Amino acid sequence: MSERVALLIGAPDDRLRGVEGDLERMEEALAGHDFASERLYGAAATRRGVLEALDALASSTAPGDAVVIYYSGHGGEIANRRANRTRGGELHEPAFYRCLIPTDIRESTATDFRGVLSIELDARVAAIAERSANVTLLVDCCHSEGVFRKSDDPTLTVEPPLDPAARTYTLGAPWLAPIEALRASLRGAGIDPDSLAPEADPRVVRLAACSLREIAVEAGDERGRAGLFTMHLAALLTELRGQTTTWLELGRQVRQRVMRVRPRQRPVLKGPAARLLFSLDEAPRRRTLAVVGDPREPKLGGGAMAGVELDDRFFLAPLARGASPLAETRVTRVDAASAEITRTSEGDSSLEEVAAAVALPLRYARPRGHVRLRTSPAVAALLRAALPASGIVAVAEDSAEVEAIAEVVEVANTLQLLAPSGAPLRRPLALRAPVDGHLPAVLRCITETLEALALSHALSELEPSPAQALDRDRAGWSLRVTGPDGAVVEGAPEAFSRASPLPLGRGARLVATLRNARGLAEAVFGGVLSICPSGHVDILSARHPWGATISADEPYRLGERIGGKSEGIEVTASALLPPDGPRLGELVLVAADGQADLRSWERAPPRFDRAELLDRTPATRLAARGDNPLPGHATKFAVWHVPADLRGALRR
Repeated sequence: MSERVALLIGAPDDRLRGVEGDLERMEEALAGHDFASERLYGAAATRRGVLEALDALASSTAPGDAVVIYYSGHGGEIANRRANRTRGGELHEPAFYRCLIPTDIRESTATDFRGVLSIELDARVAAIAERSANVTLLVDCCHSEGVFRKSDDPTLTVEPPLDPAARTYTLGAPWLAPIEALRASLRGAGIDPDSLAPEADPRVVRLAACSLREIAVEAGDERGRAGLFTMHLAALLTELRGQTTTWLELGRQVRQRVMRVRPRQRPVLKGPAARLLFSLDEAPRRRTLAVVGDPREPKLGGGAMAGVELDDRFFLAPLARGASPLAETRVTRVDAASAEITRTSEGDSSLEEVAAAVALPLRYARPRGHVRLRTSPAVAALLRAALPASGIVAVAEDSAEVEAIAEVVEVANTLQLLAPSGAPLRRPLALRAPVDGHLPAVLRCITETLEALALSHALSELEPSPAQALDRDRAGWSLRVTGPDGAVVEGAPEAFSRASPLPLGRGARLVATLRNARGLAEAVFGGVLSICPSGHVDILSARHPWGATISADEPYRLGERIGGKSEGIEVTASALLPPDGPRLGELVLVAADGQADLRSWERAPPRFDRAELLDRTPATRLAARGDNPLPGHATKFAVWHVPADLRGALRR
């Protein structure tokens, strides 16, 4: 029988008073999700104790077990004196070494470093994931995003100001020699950082207290001291006990609650975010946006960069799936990474009464595309009734005024979904009559695919307004693809076109590099998405779903491994796309002056019955106020669209 096991590691020192409280809160919160916790605290949380506990956990984990690893304490970093150099070929030295700080850190010598490097933590978490893929890593310390992934860390010339409640540990020059000696010994022992996943490990959910270069702090409440991140994480886990939600939705809410108190501390979620909490089961992808700001005057945690437009309609719903909607809203202002909304109707509960909420599309003010229907009138009527939220407008087969992004064709009692070229977007589906007045499964499948096509079409048209446009001289992308035969194709995004697309077929490895021309004084954040012709959208920059931070000296390289090896990643196509389907997809490269949640572009089937929402009568209008975008979020951005040939690409 599978078990639920949590390893809670607490490494306090004289400056950290909330570590024991962190472990108490997490043990209580996880017990509500049926976890049995083991503590490693204080004098036991040495380097040797931490590594042995992780090794023991790997040995005892069985297939099907759910495993949580939690760390509370200091995080440390030290600049690599060989940063920005090339170690032969395509190996680039990382700018920083980052580590956990066990309680025996002061016993380090020139040949015996007592910290736990990110390389070591990664390797041991990967060993646990080999036994069971249901692994969650939660880290509450400074620089915690980089503790378990780093290859594009920015080079700092000025230390951040010391906060007495900060969970950071300053590592000066004397620490560099023992760290490098440890790194060399790890390579000698076969622990090679370049063997780890180039982006986020697809098996492990990772939630960090803050982004790179940021400080995680402690705070206090009626229970005493605790990490600000842990305080809100444990509270949300307790509030959601017995309910169904995903890590993406939980991670967004933890990030929102922490940033409401401390805008400069931005938690980061990586890995399989669509998973339900502590489960391998994934919820269907659907288009959701976070609801942020004051519950009395909420905003959407997505703006122009998420495809939100003026007068779009969204409904707000509790974070827990299956709950009744809270309100219908209309978008009244759109910034790059957020949007103001006005409530146009109220639900059964108010926003102030629920733990957290999400926003789902109800109707779009502007069609995101047109679909041509070549079906019987009865089938056409069913499809038209199902399309309002998808952003697709159905047009008659003889309509020539608009360019359709797809066609639905009824042939020999089947429905076929075709691209404008006539190539199939998915295999034909047998048509059955409706039952009890509901859409049959085949029609629902077609409409959900059309929703994905509408979303991907909007992404393919994404461009900033003049007021939101980032200066392209400030940042620029370059691309390199290595084919299975070793042939290399490289160039700027503008070098590729529909007539000469980027070759990303089977076996091709992509490296995308974003450089910042102006340095840390004007930080740049980047991300990469892929569009399959079937409408499937993936975030390729999975290490940085809110955007990778790029300095002048250390660019971001999609596909670079943690040790600096630029091996690249293989871009896949949807398994739904037939072998004779269209082969032209697209890469979307983004650069911005702040962070933005790019996950709202991922494929998003519907969740609630829209008819019920549309029948609600308007209620009191509560207009959201304020003229400023959310702190720390993007205000300007630039987009590069790169046609990509996916002929023969792996299906998944």
